Amino acid sequence: MKVRIKIFFGLAYIALLSSCFSIDNVMHHDSLANQSATKSIQTTNTEPSIIEPVETFVLRDLITGDLNLKRGNVNDALYTYIDRARSENDKAIVANAYSLAKASANLEFITEMSDLLFKLDPEDPSSHIAKIESYLLLKNPKDALTHGYWIYHNIGDINPLLFIISQQQIMGHTPDSIIKSISHIAESEDNKYSKMLLSGVVYNQSGDERKAEYFLRKALLEKPNDSQATIILAQILNRIGDKEKALTLLSNAVARKNNDVNLMRRYAEYLSNEDPLLAISEFEKISNLDPDNTNIAYMLALLHLSQGNENSAKAILKTIKNNSQKSNDTQFYLGNIAESEGHVTKAILHYSKVESGQKYLLAQERLITLFAETSSYDEVIKYLHSERKTKPNYAKNLYQIESNLLLSIDKKHEAYNLLTEALSIFPKDVNLLYMRSMSADGRETFNKMEADLRSILDLDFSNPTALNALGYSMLIYTDRTNEAYDLIKKAYDLNPSDPATIDSLGWAHFKLGNIQDALYFLRRAYQLNKDAEIAAHLGEVLWSLEKREEAVKVISGSYKEYPKNDTLIKTIRRLNLNIESES
Repeated sequence: MKVRIKIFFGLAYIALLSSCFSIDNVMHHDSLANQSATKSIQTTNTEPSIIEPVETFVLRDLITGDLNLKRGNVNDALYTYIDRARSENDKAIVANAYSLAKASANLEFITEMSDLLFKLDPEDPSSHIAKIESYLLLKNPKDALTHGYWIYHNIGDINPLLFIISQQQIMGHTPDSIIKSISHIAESEDNKYSKMLLSGVVYNQSGDERKAEYFLRKALLEKPNDSQATIILAQILNRIGDKEKALTLLSNAVARKNNDVNLMRRYAEYLSNEDPLLAISEFEKISNLDPDNTNIAYMLALLHLSQGNENSAKAILKTIKNNSQKSNDTQFYLGNIAESEGHVTKAILHYSKVESGQKYLLAQERLITLFAETSSYDEVIKYLHSERKTKPNYAKNLYQIESNLLLSIDKKHEAYNLLTEALSIFPKDVNLLYMRSMSADGRETFNKMEADLRSILDLDFSNPTALNALGYSMLIYTDRTNEAYDLIKKAYDLNPSDPATIDSLGWAHFKLGNIQDALYFLRRAYQLNKDAEIAAHLGEVLWSLEKREEAVKVISGSYKEYPKNDTLIKTIRRLNLNIESES
């Protein structure tokens, strides 16, 4: 049995790591466990800034620098700001110079400007952030820790410390050496809690759950209501299989701190799998506390959808559909709901508003399906051509969607030509090669099919899908039975739980005359997947073994569900069964 031509799209996520990182970005990230350090910092400076007069020549230089920046001449702007930062000692100018130095990845200027920022205002948390970044770029985490502890003790935010130890691990420092550096600072600051929490984090990130749990529990003895230690400990308990303990820990913590949104959110997320209705209740409480939180609203809507509460989900999704971060996802789910309600025009409208992101290709698949039902074939193809031009990043996937459509309406020749065009743009793409091989599926075109499948195996000789497809096609279109068996057996050895491959192996045994082996594998395949082709194969083997009653039961049961399956119909006619007329 070949794998059916269904395309499942997996979007590749590329992490763009700049040569100069920023703690500000890390601390602005929406984290379940961490509250933004920068957010805390911004709330500390409540006094209005005193605006000092700026000399004319200084202003002229700064305007020139800004113009260079707008024109993309970052280096020219950088040198202008560096010169003025050195001469004026103005904090705002120095801060801009520091930002430009980071954007230019100029380590010398980053170091100089961070030193100057700290000299000008050692009590400003942003000066300490700059020093941390500078020290980490210089691979000096020990001195960075000092500034991290300053922020923790003065602002109450431990995130910079967490960031520093994560960078130490990236630098290749061993857990013990990191713990030693933490212990040295912690003892000097006389802070048992931070030492225990950070030690727990280090061991957790290094994979030592036992030590991580030990230190986190010690941290909770120092601060029983601490959210961060609680959440990280719950993660560890869940990972090692103690889900009940994790839920109990979070439940008790939420009961003690019933206004802690991060804690409540983590608890609700854990409940999502265990008790969705209770999870909905918890998310509703969070939404009442934080009504503008789009992420909470979105998760609540998805939970309602999972429970079949489409009206509740729709009401929530409509309130957040214009949010830039969630617009694509919410439009996709609104399209799903409209489609399930039978409102095809509304569904098309929602799907067409999915511009990018994880749901874009899924939305395109649904759009094409609906277009195919309501529009002409030429209009659908015209739409896909337009999408490929306007969204070149998705062109390869859109080729796959169009070829899938062509194959679904039995236009194999057109699909083959389209995929040939796609492969001229994306040569050696395994998905495109596999789809083109399926468009050449047939006795007369087997040579083309074999060529594409062997091209895949040249790129990946252990590709079980290609091995099985080639072996099974060879089995049904040629007399190269032994060669086909060897290919299928290799696919089976690589992926022994795949029902399609198990079916192929059973059918190969049948062709080779190994009837009992055939029965064994086909029964296994049928237990895993009651596909019509598997049912046809199993029924024929049962028939050959004089197990006529069971054979008829398997085939007739499958025919009721798949009355148009070609393999099943051919088997019924070959065995001269009366199933078609009875149905």
